[in-house]
Amino acid sequence: MATLSIELPETPQAQAAYRLAADCPHCGAPLVLRQNRQTGALFTGCSAYPGCAFTEPHDARVQTLSTGLVQAVQTLATQVVQAQAEARRQVAEAQAETQRQLAAERATLDRTVRQLIALAYGQKTHAASRS
Repeated sequence: MATLSIELPETPQAQAAYRLAADCPHCGAPLVLRQNRQTGALFTGCSAYPGCAFTEPHDARVQTLSTGLVQAVQTLATQVVQAQAEARRQVAEAQAETQRQLAAERATLDRTVRQLIALAYGQKTHAASRS
């Protein structure tokens, strides 16, 4: 009986890629930081690979800029959320004050109407008693 042996190629493992704050000069897709599987060296490559094969040696300054930019964006996003929360609080406060003012004006109007009705009723009864 013959034995058949087949050598299967190693299953390629997913390569970790970290997005950089720059776009590919060839196609405009985001650039990512990758690691060469054979040498372990870092390099910058296009995220659209294999459609775009742009690569260049990794410049650590790019990663520093990218990290700084991400941190700045996160800080700005936090500030925007805080400003939106403060604006919502101010709007709610203004709406509550407007409601209080409207209630006070309604109460004043109600008193005025009741006084006018009482005055008109008093004049009718006074005129009726004269006749």
